[in-house]
Amino acid sequence: MSHNEYRSSGAPLEPVPSAASKPQPTRRWPRIFIGSALHGLVFVLALAFALVAHLDTPLLRSSAGTLLNRALSGLLNGEIVVERFTRLTATGFGVSKAELKDERGDVVIALEDLSVELDTLDDFWALALGNQELSLVFPHTRVERAHVRLLPNGQSDEPTLVRALELRPGPPRRAGSSHTPERPVRVFLAAVEIGQLSGELGTQGLSKLAPRLSQVHGNVLFSPEGIALDVQSFGLNLTGVLPDGVSGTGHLKLRSPGPLEVGFNGFAGNVEVRASAKLEGGTLQTEFAVPRATGDAVRAWLPSWPFQESVSFQVSGSGEWPKLQIAATATLAETKLRANGTLLLADSPTSSLDFELQHADLRSVAPALPETAIDASGRLVLISSQAGVELTITG
Repeated sequence: MSHNEYRSSGAPLEPVPSAASKPQPTRRWPRIFIGSALHGLVFVLALAFALVAHLDTPLLRSSAGTLLNRALSGLLNGEIVVERFTRLTATGFGVSKAELKDERGDVVIALEDLSVELDTLDDFWALALGNQELSLVFPHTRVERAHVRLLPNGQSDEPTLVRALELRPGPPRRAGSSHTPERPVRVFLAAVEIGQLSGELGTQGLSKLAPRLSQVHGNVLFSPEGIALDVQSFGLNLTGVLPDGVSGTGHLKLRSPGPLEVGFNGFAGNVEVRASAKLEGGTLQTEFAVPRATGDAVRAWLPSWPFQESVSFQVSGSGEWPKLQIAATATLAETKLRANGTLLLADSPTSSLDFELQHADLRSVAPALPETAIDASGRLVLISSQAGVELTITG
């Protein structure tokens, strides 16, 4: 460096910029770009904050309802209709009413006062990163009131609700198409609570039943493979089957496609009952038990019941619906009864059972009679029709 490149002003010598060392205009773009990006980021964050802060407004709630109905259109075989958002925030939303219609347009599920928590961060990353599988998780969902209708589809015993809940398959891809295959969607409601749930059984022979459930707790998964529903507990009140109705608690497990399992413990009138059933395909396995019932409690069901002593019995059945193989046992004081046979649950139910009776004491019917211990066996045939019940015993 030459002396001419320095200057003296009574101060320490300082370098004088040369033409070669002057900043070039073309090198300013990184700083301009970074500065613009930071300003843009601040603007986007401010805009996002403003949107989040103003999510819960009538205009945005109305727009969100319209967008949600469009987004859900075509997701299931049934049609989901959301009526109105009552709350809309970054962490969840509320809906005044939502309905699911089957393929015929009948409402099969109606929900009122629905509240849903969102896991928005996980959902955002799943959408942004383009994961091969999109899984939407809703940590908590509560419905104050719900109504479910099980309507026959006219072709099988499966209600229209089952098919309405199935995810609709996407359109088939053409051979050699360059389009990216659609990502499979999984929707998991991790914790579901229902305050009150009423049911309507539209199948033949069950239309008079009016089940009402309360304090329902469970979870449900919708996926391309089907539906997985687990209800850990629910309270049940059933009218239309006995004068005093049926009440108790139960649980339910459904896989579609797959089995349906139901369990119940409670009371029919003043009689304790336990019941369970599993239906898979056309095969039914069921058990029904009365641990102990007094004579007076049974007469509330059957006024002509002649026995005074307490009775207990258990019945199990299995087979292809509507024909079941039946096994039954009963105990009345020292008397024991065993029976095996068939039960046909058709329009006119019939049953044919081979029975064995041990130590029957006639004092259970007429206390004035002497003590007896009768053993007997035979066949019992029961035929039910509109004219009444016909019972035949041979032995």
